[in-house]
Amino acid sequence: MAKKAARKAANGERNEALDVVFPFDLGAVVDFNHEALGTMTEMNQAVFKRLMQYNEEIAEFANKRLKEEMAVPQKLMACGSTHDIFNCYMTFCQDAAQQYLDEAQRLAALGGEMTGEAFDVFEKVVDKAGLETDAAREAKAIH
Repeated sequence: MAKKAARKAANGERNEALDVVFPFDLGAVVDFNHEALGTMTEMNQAVFKRLMQYNEEIAEFANKRLKEEMAVPQKLMACGSTHDIFNCYMTFCQDAAQQYLDEAQRLAALGGEMTGEAFDVFEKVVDKAGLETDAAREAKAIH
C-alpha cells in the first residue's frame, strides 16, 4: 500500500486517503516550509545529540550511586562500635550529597550547551535571512 502511494505521488497523482486526513495539499505546505523544516531538523539533531549525552550521564551517575549504596551494608558490618556506624553513615551521606551536587552541575552545563547549540543553529538561519534577533539589537544599542 505504501509503495502504491509512493508511486502515485511520484506520478503527480493525488492519494484520496490522504485527502481525508489532510484536506489540503500537504506537498505545498512542505515546500512552503522547506527552509523552516530544515532548520528544525538541524536544531533537533543538536538537541538529540545532547539528550543522548544527558541520558548517558544520568545512567553513569545512577550506576555509580547504586554501587556505593550497595557497599554500605558491608561497611556497616565491619564497624566495631556505634561511633564507627555513625561515622560510616555520616561519610556516606556527605559523599552522596557532594556527588548529587556535582552531578546537578554537570547536567546543568550539558543543558546549557544543548540550548546554546540549538540557538546557534537558529541564529545562523536568522542571519542568513537577513533578520536581526533581539539580542543583536540590544548589543547594537549598547555599543
